[in-house]
Amino acid sequence: MKEYIHKIDIDKQIKPRMTGYLLVESVPSEPGKSQRILYEGIKNYFGGFGNYVSVFALGKYHLALLLPEKLHKLDTYGLIRDKSDFAFIEGTFYDLQLPDKSGNKNQDSGSYLAAEVLSICRSGVSDKLKEFNGRYSGFCYLSETDTLIIFNDQLGGNRVYIYDYSGYFAVSNNVFALASNPGLPVSINDQSIAEILQLEYPLYRNTEFNEITLIVPSDIYVRNGKSVVYRKYYQKFDRSRKMSDKSYIEGLKHVIDEFFKKLYLQLEEPLGIFMSKGKDSRIFLPFMEHNQIPYIPYVFKDGTGVFDYPYVSRIAGLLQKDLHVLDSYSVDRRLAFMIAMSTTPTFSWGALGCLASGYSSTALMGLFGDMSSGKMPSFRVPGIKTHEDMINGIFNWITKGV
Repeated sequence: MKEYIHKIDIDKQIKPRMTGYLLVESVPSEPGKSQRILYEGIKNYFGGFGNYVSVFALGKYHLALLLPEKLHKLDTYGLIRDKSDFAFIEGTFYDLQLPDKSGNKNQDSGSYLAAEVLSICRSGVSDKLKEFNGRYSGFCYLSETDTLIIFNDQLGGNRVYIYDYSGYFAVSNNVFALASNPGLPVSINDQSIAEILQLEYPLYRNTEFNEITLIVPSDIYVRNGKSVVYRKYYQKFDRSRKMSDKSYIEGLKHVIDEFFKKLYLQLEEPLGIFMSKGKDSRIFLPFMEHNQIPYIPYVFKDGTGVFDYPYVSRIAGLLQKDLHVLDSYSVDRRLAFMIAMSTTPTFSWGALGCLASGYSSTALMGLFGDMSSGKMPSFRVPGIKTHEDMINGIFNWITKGV
């Protein structure tokens, strides 16, 4: 076994790994205002994560897309226009044969998905927007009823932020494009700051700013004219027992085994695993080893958990796996500010991600990392149905360890 010690500098030249977007509604009383908001968003947000920008005029809306230099194999985006209607979707999807289902092998998966979004929104069965196989976000506009529908996946893996104040309306998957925009006035949300001090992140739909809200996992945001409705989506569970505990466990193991096999076949390269704090090795390693899937382990040199570098090093030795160790890192100040406004500022995880991206396009993080850092809104708002449910859920989580 070899250990490779790394020092990482997260600077402004970091290569973008995901599609960014900023959608701005035109302001009839202020011609050119929406374009100025759009260009400021491009300069502030996109300038930190890449330079490949496409701008689209979509009737009463203007859209800017940040396109990575190279998309991940499982990532895609799609924009489709049909007369005055349009639909957009971006994300990571696990059904790479989607174009085959459409009967048009010349159609790429992004265009197919965008066409599906438009069809679903026209049909009025909005729950289907939450049932694609992946983590994603998107929106659709229906001109006949002047309706904008905004959504993300049912776990809230990909975030969406909405600015709606004083006649200005904008949507982005990075809060920095809105909060730092000189064309969009913002004010500090005191309640959110108090929540950050107590829980490390704002609760429910709150952000650090009064004018900006977050789409939560159960939301389907519908804006008809200036009127807004949150349609609720709840995951459907059949809790009736039909098998023994052993049968359920074997079934779950089979599902996870098949997921890893399919994932490896799609990627055709080793996976990365963040082995800090031991959760990852306990969750992922048995399945990786059982299916003989090649992987590359990464770990922090200085961890904060009870199962860190010394133990991970021993495990890597027993498994005869080379180990990549993050010894130290630095973060560009402006980029650090941008990252902090989009998630809890766990820059060490960002540094570990930069390290992993040099060797593998996909790296797996354990559940504890997502929960403690607040990166996943599905954990930020557990069991969400109403604001009261959210408060009770947080209380039980903290006081009872649920």
